[in-house]
Amino acid sequence: MTTVERQEELAPRAERDRVPPKAFWWTCAITVMIIAVSVVISSRLLQSWSRPVPEGASGAARADAEMGLVEQTLILTTRRGLDQQAKQRESLQTFGWVDRPHGIAKIPIDRAMDLVADPAFMRRSVGPELLPGGPADRGDPPDGGEK
Repeated sequence: MTTVERQEELAPRAERDRVPPKAFWWTCAITVMIIAVSVVISSRLLQSWSRPVPEGASGAARADAEMGLVEQTLILTTRRGLDQQAKQRESLQTFGWVDRPHGIAKIPIDRAMDLVADPAFMRRSVGPELLPGGPADRGDPPDGGEK
């Protein structure tokens, strides 16, 4: 046996990439059946979960809307909750004193955001040493002296 014949004998034989049609169609049919059964089971479960529980049947008991002094409903759906939300919204949109002797006032939230976004106002009110990029960010002492 020559070297060439020996190399041909030991060389791997490549087969065509081919899936047998019968196995392919059986796999497709089984996959479709599994999907169909899953859809039927999930739709039945969804229907059973969405059915109302008949009166007197066992199941999760629902609490009363009010137990003693504690109201169990969502606060934003009650009159008291809606009134509280309206008061809070009004408070965010008005001027007023928080602590007059100490000079602490409140201003509308929109105006406060405009002032904070204004660099000139921030330099005047806070001072350059506390602004981003100021001496505190660079590591310089606020008084301008040496470390």
